[in-house]
Amino acid sequence: MATRLSVRSNFGHESQDAEHSGSDNLKRNAWLALFAGSFLFWVLVVTMVWNLWN
Repeated sequence: MATRLSVRSNFGHESQDAEHSGSDNLKRNAWLALFAGSFLFWVLVVTMVWNLWN
């Protein structure tokens, strides 16, 4: 079984705009909110387990 890998020659060298569009900013804020919510959830779980063991 053969696998063909193709690599674009301009990979990583594409120009990026200094300003993000509104949808990109919204996506970034959504990911930040997701990570912040996940972090707070696990802090709450760890705190509850800590209190149960004490």
